[in-house]
Amino acid sequence: MVLKHLPLYLWRCLYAIFAILGFFAAYLLAWMAVNRRRPVQATSRSRRLCYIKTDYWGELRAGGSVTHTREFVNAGCDLGYEISVFACDPLSHYQLKPKVEVIPPSQGLYDLPIFVSQMEYNLRFPWAVWRRLRGTALDGVYQRHSNNNFSGVALSLLLNTPFFLEYNSSPTWIAKNWMKQKSALLASLCERLNLRGAYRVAVVSDVLKRYLGSQGLDGQAVIVNPNGVDPKRFGPHVGASAIRAQLPADKYLVGFIGVFGQWHGVLTLMRSVKHVFAACPNAHFVIIGDGALKRQMLEILESDDMVDQVTFVGLIDHDAAPAYLNACDVLVSPHEEMADGSEFFGSPTKIFEYMATGKGIVASNVGQLGELLSNEHDALLVQQRNEVELGEAIVRLLRDSCLRERLGAAARRKVESAYTWEENFRRVILPSPPTGLGGSELKADQNEVASF
Repeated sequence: MVLKHLPLYLWRCLYAIFAILGFFAAYLLAWMAVNRRRPVQATSRSRRLCYIKTDYWGELRAGGSVTHTREFVNAGCDLGYEISVFACDPLSHYQLKPKVEVIPPSQGLYDLPIFVSQMEYNLRFPWAVWRRLRGTALDGVYQRHSNNNFSGVALSLLLNTPFFLEYNSSPTWIAKNWMKQKSALLASLCERLNLRGAYRVAVVSDVLKRYLGSQGLDGQAVIVNPNGVDPKRFGPHVGASAIRAQLPADKYLVGFIGVFGQWHGVLTLMRSVKHVFAACPNAHFVIIGDGALKRQMLEILESDDMVDQVTFVGLIDHDAAPAYLNACDVLVSPHEEMADGSEFFGSPTKIFEYMATGKGIVASNVGQLGELLSNEHDALLVQQRNEVELGEAIVRLLRDSCLRERLGAAARRKVESAYTWEENFRRVILPSPPTGLGGSELKADQNEVASF
């Protein structure tokens, strides 16, 4: 049996060697081309954009990355842009207005380490997109930064158009801290080339901009572009009676929506339930989402004898989120710093959706949350990982409907004025061109990336 399949296995090994050698050859060519390239100016004349998504996570159904992709692309379409979307899977749950052209990874490398397939995809993907778009006038190529991929840089060179990089976190940091990879060399190489070749880098928070500055990236190449919300979809006008009917009657509802990850502070939230219930027995928690920490969340509730005070809704379609959030009286976002002690660098889409609902918000005073929200003006901010302070703030809002309404109204006014998805799109694609781009200098020492 082994001998029968040996030729196929050898073929795969030879193809893997070709993919690895081809990756490094393409990388070196792209690196040299970026360094010699004259700055390319964004024009917005053609009003056509190429959006690429090269994540190797399978087809996600929910989460902030799904929301961002859908809302950014659809906002661009609403502003009159023709957007060509290319991805490694059909993005069928994203509800995008443009058609998605799928460029699947190689099936011949499925039984080899995933990095081999990812390296080969850096050859397959740009070539396939270039064949479809060559000769087309574009305002740019936009890529949501993904691990082990520099297709955006390659395409910008092949199509002679600016490269817009959406940088939500350091892939090198993720490879070492979340994926527990012993070596992040491949992620580091791709990250370095992407940052060097980008015409404009859009980061979601000042924390990330400071980090890129520490790596030597020209500050004029980087714009802070927090996430956003569609106030027409999220707001006090959304009907929630059907959702309330499914939840415990005559209760004050405290809502949370998101992935159950460490940085979302869900364990602190579960520990706060007993404090809230002790002061406000008619409070009930509504937890929307799922994730790796659910078992630990349930263990905390069982230990505190609070299981009956919490309803786990599970994953929901994003279309249902406005009604669920509007059914709640208070919404919570107890984020915390990363597990390795790094400062929280995200821009949670949930917080903008919370603000648009006009409900009272309790959030941790970390990262962008502490910059976006003003304590006692449009939210109550609490110390991270402090279950008692979190519980007290929740109880305060439950007991004071006037305070909830005042904070909620101020929060909604803020997102309506500055944090819609259309504004998010404009900030990246339409601002005046930054100077000194087309080959921004980065520090030679990339070891610092892993400490982010």
